[in-house]
Amino acid sequence: MKARQHWERVYRTKQPTQVSWYAPHLETSLRLIEDATPDREAAIVDVGGGEATLVDDLLDRGYRHVSVLDVSATALDVAKARLGERAGAVEVDLGGTIEHLDRHVSDHIFVRTA
Repeated sequence: MKARQHWERVYRTKQPTQVSWYAPHLETSLRLIEDATPDREAAIVDVGGGEATLVDDLLDRGYRHVSVLDVSATALDVAKARLGERAGAVEVDLGGTIEHLDRHVSDHIFVRTA
């Protein structure tokens, strides 16, 4: 089974709270990001962000240039639905290869969650 198929199956069959890596807020990641760049204009990419609430918390803290990259369209759809109107403020990118990262690399902070 390929990675994309695997993650689509996971996100289609489980609620966010049913996966082992679930946390309501990613406090360590938030602290690392705020320590690395207190500038709220900094561009941040959450690689493998899926359904995680990191994007919500970054927006709540005033970060304005947030992108989420994941291989699962289902996970990204869940995140967009949860964000509601704020989803328009977030760049969401479906991809799973280094080539997909190329367009995000310049002047970005990368934080690997979980």
